[in-house]
Amino acid sequence: MNLENDSMGNNPFRFLSRTCLSLCLAMAMLGVAPATPFAAAISDGEFFLKSTWPSSITGDFMLTSASRIIVVGDVDEKLEENGKTDGKGDLAALLDEPRGWAQKLRYATGFELEIVSNVSDGKASDIVLRRVPVDSVDFIAPGYGMFVVANPSDPNSTKKKITKNYKQEGYLFSANATGLTITYAKTLGGFRGFQTATLMVMNDDDKAVGTHRTIQGINGFDYPQYENRRIMLDVARQFVPVDQLIGYMDKMSMHKLNELHLHLNDSTAPELGGAKNGYFRLYNESKPRELLIPADQPIKDGKPVFAAGKTVYDSKDWANLEKAAYRYGIKLVPEFDAPGHASAFKDDGAGSLQYAPVDRLTLLSKPWAISDSILTNDVGDRWTPSKNLENTVTYFESLIRDFRPWFKSDTIHIGGDEADPNKYPDTIKYINTLYDRIKKTPQNKDGFTHVWMWDDGIHMVNGMPGLYQGANSEIGIVRWQDWFDKSFLQIKNRPESKWIDAEGTEFYYTPRNFLPNNYTSIGKTSPEIYNSYLRRLALYSSIGTIPNGIQYTQWSHLAGFPGNQINPDYINAGLSKTFPGIGYFTWHGADDIPNPVVQIVGLTPSRIFRPYDYIYIERLINVSQEMSAFWVHERLKKSVAEAKDVLMKASKHRELYREFFGPVPGDIRETTNADTDWMGWDVSDMALAFTAADAEAK
Repeated sequence: MNLENDSMGNNPFRFLSRTCLSLCLAMAMLGVAPATPFAAAISDGEFFLKSTWPSSITGDFMLTSASRIIVVGDVDEKLEENGKTDGKGDLAALLDEPRGWAQKLRYATGFELEIVSNVSDGKASDIVLRRVPVDSVDFIAPGYGMFVVANPSDPNSTKKKITKNYKQEGYLFSANATGLTITYAKTLGGFRGFQTATLMVMNDDDKAVGTHRTIQGINGFDYPQYENRRIMLDVARQFVPVDQLIGYMDKMSMHKLNELHLHLNDSTAPELGGAKNGYFRLYNESKPRELLIPADQPIKDGKPVFAAGKTVYDSKDWANLEKAAYRYGIKLVPEFDAPGHASAFKDDGAGSLQYAPVDRLTLLSKPWAISDSILTNDVGDRWTPSKNLENTVTYFESLIRDFRPWFKSDTIHIGGDEADPNKYPDTIKYINTLYDRIKKTPQNKDGFTHVWMWDDGIHMVNGMPGLYQGANSEIGIVRWQDWFDKSFLQIKNRPESKWIDAEGTEFYYTPRNFLPNNYTSIGKTSPEIYNSYLRRLALYSSIGTIPNGIQYTQWSHLAGFPGNQINPDYINAGLSKTFPGIGYFTWHGADDIPNPVVQIVGLTPSRIFRPYDYIYIERLINVSQEMSAFWVHERLKKSVAEAKDVLMKASKHRELYREFFGPVPGDIRETTNADTDWMGWDVSDMALAFTAADAEAK
């Protein structure tokens, strides 16, 4: 047996060692498992805040009908960077957005909660958000100097300093009978603190829906473990309606997930090896490209007919997504995937884009088949010099510029994976050249500050995994496969570069997947995704590097296959149970605790990460369902409690399950169990609930 790597890039020795370690940890956890989740779950203070400290706390904080939200020191941060001010502040505007977080707290309490600025007559029932300079002594938290640590038992463990995360999104939190004060340095820090306050109020006791009042007295501070807490949706191969995307952002925000990556173009095959159908999901009315309209979008006279169905996002749709992203504290990350997965651009790019030929064997049986990879080499032949690289870069530079006014974000993803038969250096030339043209510079003020690409560790260059060799170090890497341990050397050799862990076997959800890649076909529960993270921490420890972020990725590879009835409700059923878990560990991390089992030198670790049962994220299911009811409440014009009742009666509480002996590896079913339904809605549920609400209103 090759103890380095087998033919698939797996390390058998590492697998055995990890298995033994997992068994040891499992035995250790058995000794500390709680009898019931409630009996041993951590306190709300430990759950909501990264760290708390003992101090004299004079009772609990109580909201009343006279309570206000007071914002002190609020500024426009972009103007402040240039030494200017207009007397207006970012945080007050952000909180007071329609359907935003101040509105959530108003619905949860039934109080008006006026937002006021810089008042000096604060009362004990007021929420005070106080902005201070980032280097102020008022913002120095106990234990300042934060790290993600991969192995709590090893004093020399791999660790990553994340003090920057605290400065950008962290806050101090103090609640007692004399008031609630949230101290922050940046707008997002104040926003995250207000989110926490709202969740604490809604989770405070057994008060009726819409009548919450109390936050238990507590002092502490909080900040994210990871800068990029990302969800990716494959809207190319399975279109997801705007309302559903906004609903996802609503739930992402509840769990402090901060980036929604939309995979806008890709290819599907109605049968393995068959013709490739490409889909690009943006339609620019002011600069229409008729040949980019996807085949599943009804058209007439070269224009989309939305009354017959909509499978593209137009400018109004994208504006609605950006508005929702703003109020939820989320960044939209559009992806233009090329040069692979790019058959959507074949007709529009005819004459400039050169696609790779299909192998002869496939052409014999399927003469209509095409490749979905655009050639990016400039080799050509002695008769016809090639301009593939320049033509491809120019095409996508132009396409991205067409849509740049839509994007409020400073971030874009430009693809880069699975571009066979291009040689890897040719793909990297494309990525680097396009990056140079779309990045933000003094000459290109509308460019992007953050540009991401996929890794592709299966390619080899000079005997090493190609991965990012030659890629501009300013480009961030989204790593989706662990083909070769050696490829992590590329990560370590790019210390100035950012990378996100999106490894498929741990962080992928591929509905109805039957391919032999070990990607889950029904999504992961919060306990499963938390344990995935613990396994990744062990890997980070062994390879000596920790990512800047984590991405949970939903793919619709098989949406076009006969019998694979994948729709937005199916996708929702698989995602809903994952958001809470990935939101928790990307924000809060995994706390380490003393190992309670008898210590055996060299066998049992002195400290372990807290098992999932002690965390008990499920405490927030009722909060999540109540927040879903706020939308119905706006239509019903009655109490939040009545709105929630309408919603829960309309909801089917769909779940996915494994069908071991069926033709597909997963299926969807309705249940009557509302207790485990995090979303409390999907497209169908909301439509039914709105219909019921309208009927009730009449």
